[in-house]
Amino acid sequence: CGGGSGEVFFQETEIHVSSRAATADQIPEAVLLEGPFTDHARNRKVQEALSIVAKPLRLDSMVKYGRLSAGEGDLILRLPRDGYREHIWDHVAGAVLVEEAGGKITDQDG
Repeated sequence: CGGGSGEVFFQETEIHVSSRAATADQIPEAVLLEGPFTDHARNRKVQEALSIVAKPLRLDSMVKYGRLSAGEGDLILRLPRDGYREHIWDHVAGAVLVEEAGGKITDQDG
């Protein structure tokens, strides 16, 4: 990471989040990344409501954040399944990477 500079490099190549879903009319083309602890049925409902047509990519751990930071996905929708407890520290490193690559991290309330 670039120490707050907004620059992230992988093997000497600067990486950026995708701009594929930057506007409302581009949302249906978004690539959704989701993990194993997600309530996939709830994710499908959100995906349908947003008219996202691509099948989501299921990835584990920080891989989701790395792919998002490199522009290989457009959003991570993480709606935990019942009984799973989220811990903020499980997301901090990935959140920093995404923000340094120009992305935004938020919860379902914005």
